[in-house]
Amino acid sequence: MRIGIDARSLSEITSGPSRVISLLIENFLQHDDTNEYIIFINEHYKYTTISRESYQTVRYSRNNLFHDFFFSRYLHNYQLDILLSPHNWTLGFKTPNSTNVTIIHDLFHLLDKKHFQKYGILTTAVRLYFKLYSFLTIRNSDLLVTVSN
Repeated sequence: MRIGIDARSLSEITSGPSRVISLLIENFLQHDDTNEYIIFINEHYKYTTISRESYQTVRYSRNNLFHDFFFSRYLHNYQLDILLSPHNWTLGFKTPNSTNVTIIHDLFHLLDKKHFQKYGILTTAVRLYFKLYSFLTIRNSDLLVTVSN
């Protein structure tokens, strides 16, 4: 089976989702000899313990509907059976011919009205954007994995 992992949120700054992605990739590659893994990372991510044969560098950032559209079409070239997206806001568009699995770590950004206050007068617009993004992510996922209620 060809399994793609959307690791575009990997960075040198370790956060919850970034740590989960790193551990998943490390364990999949270490313990699974049956499946083929293709890990998609951003071109700016320089440090990685992932073997060079396993990853593809992409220019499509996360949290951008235009980039998501082109990224989902780009993934079509890989003929993936499964695409694992280990972050909440990803793929506003369905990836053709593959099963989309999304890990949702939390949805506090939808409940906490103060979370986007750093955007000033754009707070409401940014909040609505991420609410729409979360809806599209959930709608385009074939399987959701959550770590809490």
